[in-house]
Amino acid sequence: MMYLLNKLFHSFCLVFLGLQVVSARPLVRNDSLEVVRIYQITRDMISGSSESKIDTLLYYAGKGINLAQKNNMREIIVDFNMNIALAYKAGKDYKNAARYALEAYKEALRLNYAEGIARSGYTHATLCFDAGAIKASLQQISENLKFARENQMKKALYVNYHLLSYITSFTNNSLITDYYAEKAFQYTNDTTLSHTFTLKVRLKNAIIKGHNEEKLYYEFRNRVIKNKTEPALDEIAFLVDIANTYRKSGQAQKAIAIFEELATANIKESLFPENAFYAGMAAAYLKGNQLKKAEIINQEANKNISLLYNYNEYITILETDAIIKEKKGLPLEAIKAWKEIYRIDDSLSNKRDEINYLLVTQLKNLESLENKFESINRENAMQRQLLEKEKRQKILLLSLVLILIIFSLAVYILFRKLKVRNRKILKQNKAISRQTESLRESNQIKDKLFSLLSHELRSPVAELITILDVNEWKNKDSALNPYFKSVNLKAKAIYNTLDNILTWSASQLKFRKTDLKPMNLREIVHKSLEINLPYIRQKNIRITNEVRDAVVEANESYLMIIFRNVLNNATKFTLAQGEIRLYSVEEGDYSGIVVQDSGIGMDPETLKSLFVSTQTSAEGTEGEKGSGVGLVLCKDLMDKLQGKVEVSSRINQGTSVKLLFKKEGLHLFLGDRDVS
Repeated sequence: MMYLLNKLFHSFCLVFLGLQVVSARPLVRNDSLEVVRIYQITRDMISGSSESKIDTLLYYAGKGINLAQKNNMREIIVDFNMNIALAYKAGKDYKNAARYALEAYKEALRLNYAEGIARSGYTHATLCFDAGAIKASLQQISENLKFARENQMKKALYVNYHLLSYITSFTNNSLITDYYAEKAFQYTNDTTLSHTFTLKVRLKNAIIKGHNEEKLYYEFRNRVIKNKTEPALDEIAFLVDIANTYRKSGQAQKAIAIFEELATANIKESLFPENAFYAGMAAAYLKGNQLKKAEIINQEANKNISLLYNYNEYITILETDAIIKEKKGLPLEAIKAWKEIYRIDDSLSNKRDEINYLLVTQLKNLESLENKFESINRENAMQRQLLEKEKRQKILLLSLVLILIIFSLAVYILFRKLKVRNRKILKQNKAISRQTESLRESNQIKDKLFSLLSHELRSPVAELITILDVNEWKNKDSALNPYFKSVNLKAKAIYNTLDNILTWSASQLKFRKTDLKPMNLREIVHKSLEINLPYIRQKNIRITNEVRDAVVEANESYLMIIFRNVLNNATKFTLAQGEIRLYSVEEGDYSGIVVQDSGIGMDPETLKSLFVSTQTSAEGTEGEKGSGVGLVLCKDLMDKLQGKVEVSSRINQGTSVKLLFKKEGLHLFLGDRDVS
């Protein structure tokens, strides 16, 4: 297990420490982009940092930190300090690396930046251990575990317990090492890995105690080996651990079989430490009396070995070398190797004692709190489960009783009502038949009545208006001409009011889809202007028509009445020498026109009550009177056409009326009735 932890110690600083955090931040300003660019430069300079590279990295990191402070990007300052720490670590300057990791940790604490606290805390702990500051490392791990548990950060718990497992591996106490490794696997999402580790511990115990482990071993093998040609790091670590257990228990051939099988795989690509693999393999060959192979493999194990992470492996290499030299008849060289072993073992013994002491003093309270926390959690979980179970049972029972009561009542009420409803339905059907026939007759009478009124009332008034128009034209210079003009205007007002009332009344009857046709707004506006033009010219009002071709689905009569009333109102409330402007508008599914005048305008109160049926008509700029139904009728007709009316006005600044109609093909109908 120690080998897996060893690799985690190297690689997790780059994985867990989140060197990609910046890419997740949405930064858009130029300075922010520059900070990201500088961060990327420092990140790229981490691996293989020489002294000159570190100086350059420090320059860029300082520049990035200054920019980040100016732009209030405090969290990325933690990442810059982490990059500096990792660069120093790559250059094997562990003290400076630990110093910058601590800076990152303190900054993350000030910002209450949870992810930064977890990553920098873990980095600081690993670097303190690298620097030989075991007490500081364990203190930091204790803080890390407490923070991770309080904030339910499973990943942080996982890596810190793994780090503890690695540190305790120096004590040669496999029980405590496996204990912390097992704690780590409790917080992994990979349940297969966790189960495999548990199985490995059982297998190791069986091998050490000399029990029959064959069945356990094959179960372990089937679970571990997924790809024989390219096994994963954890698979190799588990198998090497078992092989070394076989070797130490005197079963050299089983150990050799595992090592030789793994030797065919690509160990280097798996990131497993080659020194550790070859050290165990050479020792296994030696146990199996294969001296030549042991010597060759042991030399391979001794290449580029670092004492920082490989004390135990180095002792194994030296022991193998010493025994080989003894067997080859080289006592002086063997004695020299044994002296080196004793020297390193003494040094390591002091380290073991320090670690054991610090584990007791630094982690005792944490373990106590964790056990208490886990015990409370278990009790709370059990209580919640019991309460939930009771609650579900009560709800189920009450639901069943309630459903039974409701069902019984429903059946009883339904049975009672069915008889009454059947009798009512028969009566209602007869009444509806009579009412339908009566309504049909009433509608026919109404149609005839409105047709008669339209002909008998409109025709005389229209003839009177024609006579007055001719008389006015023939007697321009007559003294009675003003009188004729006044009578003509009143006759036209009466005709307009009569037309509005009849149209409104008719519109309340059945409105059919067949009443709608494609209409060109420009043509309808032109026809309306021909009708209203005499009145407009009489007041010397300048009119501008900018309406373009636009096809809408509408009723021609309705459009004529709407435009005529709106134009009439604009003329009525515009002073002589004023101006009326008509122009086209497009809004999504609507086409329309705007009638804009330079008239006297309206106050907000009048504007609010513009389409209320109870409003009274105001006099025009020359005393013109109205019926008060014109705009209400317009609104009603616009609703039937699924159109929109928008009015804006200010006192003495004129009025603007926007009329919007559905474009061709966009109307919705339900049967014969129009629905908007």
